[in-house]
Amino acid sequence: MPDFFARKRVLRDRSRILRGVYEENLLIARRGFNCDLRRKRSLSRRVLAYGIVCAVMLVLHGLDVTPVPSRSSDEVETPVIATDEIVVTASPVKSVSVAELRTLEQKSDLPLSRMLGLGIHNIVIDAGHGGDDLGAIGKTGIAEKDITLDIARKLKARLQDLGYPNVFMTREDDAAVLLAERVAFAQSVEADLFLSIHVNWLPNTPVNLIETFYFGPSRDKRVLELAGQENRGSEYGLNDFKEILARLGTVMKVQESKDFAESIQKSLFVNSSRKNRKIRDNGVKRAPFVVLLGLDVPSVLAEISCLSNPAEELMLKTDEHRRDIAWYLAEGISNYLNTGAEDDFQ
Repeated sequence: MPDFFARKRVLRDRSRILRGVYEENLLIARRGFNCDLRRKRSLSRRVLAYGIVCAVMLVLHGLDVTPVPSRSSDEVETPVIATDEIVVTASPVKSVSVAELRTLEQKSDLPLSRMLGLGIHNIVIDAGHGGDDLGAIGKTGIAEKDITLDIARKLKARLQDLGYPNVFMTREDDAAVLLAERVAFAQSVEADLFLSIHVNWLPNTPVNLIETFYFGPSRDKRVLELAGQENRGSEYGLNDFKEILARLGTVMKVQESKDFAESIQKSLFVNSSRKNRKIRDNGVKRAPFVVLLGLDVPSVLAEISCLSNPAEELMLKTDEHRRDIAWYLAEGISNYLNTGAEDDFQ
């Protein structure tokens, strides 16, 4: 019991410190000084800025986040902040002690969004393919688009039964929906969480496997080929990619998408392996899927099964197996939402 309360205090302290650093950065970005104040406070501002940079570096180190390569200085447009038109009277910023900053060096059990007190309100489920886009086709003629839609419907119902009322689908029927339209829909309903459902097709690999992706670069030839197949007809141009990629360096999206993917993958594999011991855990990977590109929220693409495996194809034709997969996905979502927090869904 003492360990429980001690852990709670540590997490509370981390949250307070991180929020303080975040607010200090906003304050500096928005603050305007007249000429006299600028001269008098020049030194103090430099010291404060240096302290904030150090604090943020400690936060990133403590959260164990893999940094995303930034663009070169000649590619980045530096924002211009007017400093002579606005005068803000701010209360003194409370200093953060070295001892408090050191608590952030320990790896956090909470995702960054929860440390900042951000909740999850709207979940978007994306049933892959649809309409003329059949997706993978099994030897018996079953199409990926029908499997993903049925599982998405069952997943939505399951999540609502679990008490998550705001669940949306990018397509409710057998309709063709462009990848850009799926992203636009998720943005229009202010999605906080996005899951795209697909079924793998690996004709040269007879085993059945499960894998989950979050957006990022990859050097794996098979993963890049898979992304190329899923990205066909995306309607995105090169300029769109450049603009959206410029926003992908946020710690929150990278960290939380990875955590979300790990929760989905774990639930899918652990539960599926109880029914089929030969199923392979292919893990969590980064891949440049367009449907995950334009979203600034935790977003993953799950390859929930492998249609090229004959035995699995027969299973995927049954309502029971599809329902089970939907429940595994719901468990992965619920576990992610409830990690280290209570009553997180609002």
